[in-house]
Amino acid sequence: ADLRVLGLLTAFASLGAGRRHETVGVGGSPGDPAVVVSAPQPTEKRAPVEPESDVRQPTDLDEEFAEDVAEKWVYNVTTTEDLRRAETDWLYIWHHERPEVKAFFYQQLPRAIPQFFATWPVLDPSTGETPERFVRRFLNQNSGYSWTLDLTGDIFCELAYEGFLSTSMQVPVSGFSPLQIMLPWNERTRHILDWQEVHVSRGLRRRAKNYHITVDTAFDQVILECVRMHGEDWLYRGLRAVLRDIFEVGYLGGRDIAVSVHTFELWEGDRLVAGDLGYAVGGGYTSMTGVRLPNT
Repeated sequence: ADLRVLGLLTAFASLGAGRRHETVGVGGSPGDPAVVVSAPQPTEKRAPVEPESDVRQPTDLDEEFAEDVAEKWVYNVTTTEDLRRAETDWLYIWHHERPEVKAFFYQQLPRAIPQFFATWPVLDPSTGETPERFVRRFLNQNSGYSWTLDLTGDIFCELAYEGFLSTSMQVPVSGFSPLQIMLPWNERTRHILDWQEVHVSRGLRRRAKNYHITVDTAFDQVILECVRMHGEDWLYRGLRAVLRDIFEVGYLGGRDIAVSVHTFELWEGDRLVAGDLGYAVGGGYTSMTGVRLPNT
């Protein structure tokens, strides 16, 4: 365990340079290559899920953060089984880590990638801070982003109740599963759809006769088609596992709040042609991402 921590420290010390360096690996010799990657932007495109190997090899890590300039709909080889397996693997690995490993990452990320993690406020529940208290500190800074390594359904729900829309990013670490980081985001200006002001044209009404809509009947399919259309982008396996947990179990924390995850599905016969993934806080619904099949 101590050797692995040393290896993580070596990797973090090199993050952010965007090229390979010659370093001494753990138990290795001078000249062993260490993976060095650019710190990813929260909204960048990412490579598709590759669940065959949980620990990426160095050559894979460079490709993962290469700029994605491809068109949408290039991830059709991804399956529901791939996504579920990746989520399960992450849950097993992360939830079996010792608390000091998570504390290590909380300390090292601001040093390794200061442009993000040294400037954005961090929510670390081990300090005793709750999402409710975190809001007061968050509102005193300019950035709309914050971060936490504690990806749990209850924390997501409490942050959502306080007005945060949480996305995610992942950071590759040598000898370790890619680190999943939740990014609670909050801006004072939001776009709101007022249904009383929505105009539905006659042409759209005629087209709509060919479709029917359901709610919460195809969670896996909606997630899959979102990843197939957009790539993982920010919908990484850690956040997917959190959303799935809320969808299946709900909020289990101690606050009197009503937060739930939902999917909306649009069908043409028995074919899913569109979907939306989001969450409700009380009677208000926030759309996180959606999908529409081509030519529909």
